[in-house]
Amino acid sequence: MSADETGQLQLVELRNTQGQTEQYYLDVESVICADQICKVVPVRLYWDLLGRYQHYELRHGVVLEKSEGQPFDQEDYDLLQTILKNPNSSFAEMTYEDITRTNVHGEVDGYSGATSFILGNHESVIGATWTCFTLWHWVYGEVVEVIREISGENSTVLALQTYIESEDDAFCTFALEEINRKPYNSAEIQKTVLAHASSFNEKQFFLALKYFNQWPDEVYFSSVLALLDKTSPSHSVLLLNEIVNTRRVIATDFYDSFSRYLSSEMSYQEVDLVIQMLEKHPTNSLQIHQQLFNLLTDDILTSRSVYWYLSGLSLTKPQELQLEIYYKKHQQNL
Repeated sequence: MSADETGQLQLVELRNTQGQTEQYYLDVESVICADQICKVVPVRLYWDLLGRYQHYELRHGVVLEKSEGQPFDQEDYDLLQTILKNPNSSFAEMTYEDITRTNVHGEVDGYSGATSFILGNHESVIGATWTCFTLWHWVYGEVVEVIREISGENSTVLALQTYIESEDDAFCTFALEEINRKPYNSAEIQKTVLAHASSFNEKQFFLALKYFNQWPDEVYFSSVLALLDKTSPSHSVLLLNEIVNTRRVIATDFYDSFSRYLSSEMSYQEVDLVIQMLEKHPTNSLQIHQQLFNLLTDDILTSRSVYWYLSGLSLTKPQELQLEIYYKKHQQNL
C-alpha cells in the first residue's frame, strides 16, 4: 500500500518472472508528528508471503534522525532492523501514551516525555524510541493479516502442496490453515497431507484432522486409519480424541480395521480413549472385542478399564475363561 493521490496506502506485490508473488512492500511514515515535535520520514517495509517482516529501505538521500536532529549511524540502522525483526518486542505492550509520556532509557530521548517506562538499550535506538515504536507497529499491524489473506487467495492447489511439503513450519501451518478456511476437495492435497502427517507438529496435526472432517464418511474414516499408521504417541491421543468426539456413525468395518492398532504397548491415555470410543459408539465388531484381550496386561492401571468393558459383553467360552483368569489374578485391585 504505497500512498496514491487520495492519500490511501497501497500494499504492493513483487512478482518473479513467472508472475508469482514473492514479497510485499508498503511505504509508511516512520514518525507521526505530535505537537510539531516529530519529523515525518518515509520508510519502505517488506514482508514475505506469510506477512513475516523482512527488511526496510530508505529512499536515496533520506536519513533517520535521533534527538536534536542527530542522524542514525550504521549501528543504529542495524539495531532498528533487529528490533523490527523481533515480534516479541516490549513495544507490543506499549501505547502512544506510554511513548509520549515516558523516559524510556532513563533520560529524556527527545521524542518522549518523562515518566518511568524503561527499555533495555538494545530494545530501542536511544533518542529515536518513537521512530522504533511507530515502525514496529506498522510491521506487526493489520497489514500482516491482509498479506496472509491475499497470499491465501492467490494460492493454487500446487502451491499449497508445496507449502505442506516445506521444511518451513510456518508455510506448512499456513497451508493447513488455508485448506480449512476455504474448502479444497482435492485428492492431491489429501494425499499430500497424509504423506507428511508424521512430520507435523501438534498444531499442524490438529489442522489436518480438522481438514479431513470436511470430507464424506468414506474418505474421513479411511484417512483416520491412514493417519494411525503415521502417528506418534502424542498424535495418537489427538486422533483418538477426534474419533471419540465425532458425530459420525462409526461402522463395524471401521472397527474391524481399527482393531489391528490395539496392542499392549499402548499408553494408559490411549487405552482409556479406546474404551471411551467404544462406550460412546457401541459396536458388534468381533475383531475389536477379541483384540481388546491383548490389553489385559499386568499393568492394572491401564488394563482395569478394559476388563470392566469386556465384562459387560456377551463373550465366547474361551473369552470368559480368559477374563476369569485375569480377574483372579487382579481382583484385589479391581
